[in-house]
Amino acid sequence: MKRLPLLFSLFFLLLLLSACSPVASLNADNKAGSLPNNPNTNVDYSKSELETIYLAGGCFWGLEAYM
Repeated sequence: MKRLPLLFSLFFLLLLLSACSPVASLNADNKAGSLPNNPNTNVDYSKSELETIYLAGGCFWGLEAYM
């Protein structure tokens, strides 16, 4: 009966250590934080009629006046 708390403690410690270990599935070849190439470099916006831009539209109710 006294072995049960020891087993639970050992299991918890093993679980904690395995959660803190580095991920083995990450490759060293992958660059962390790298972005893909921009596919819109050849797009010409000079002939389009762009007049208004809405920034910071995170809230639907804040944008309702513009719709």
